[in-house]
Amino acid sequence: MKILIVDSTAEAQAFCYRRLESFSQLDKETLDLQVRLSNDQEAMKYMTEADVLILGSGLGQTGVVLAKQAMVAVPWLHIIMFVTDELYGGGAFRAAQAVGVRKVFPDSASPIDFLQELVGIHAEFRREGRTREGKIIAIAHAKG
Repeated sequence: MKILIVDSTAEAQAFCYRRLESFSQLDKETLDLQVRLSNDQEAMKYMTEADVLILGSGLGQTGVVLAKQAMVAVPWLHIIMFVTDELYGGGAFRAAQAVGVRKVFPDSASPIDFLQELVGIHAEFRREGRTREGKIIAIAHAKG
């Protein structure tokens, strides 16, 4: 699963990335996570390569605008949005759902809730045949 994390600063991007790092190695391998970090100015050039777009809480209203642009450019993209704990509520849900965001999480959300959402997306990909089911490992013998 190719994930694009977008936030306003490198520190905010790293904060989002640490959520993924908190998953067990087995979970990361099962989901086949490939992560790219980007700021909001350069995000559009990487969106076509991503399966999941994660919008960080540092974006504020720019996150809603980016989500709308992403859904126009890449309609099959799954979008997860993080918001500050203060903004987490009905207004954030309505704005996010109006532009096609799949799930809104507060910054204080448990990593297990985030993992559960990614597992759900991965299950959809499996049904659609969009996942790799195994890895090919080539072994070369010394004698040829």
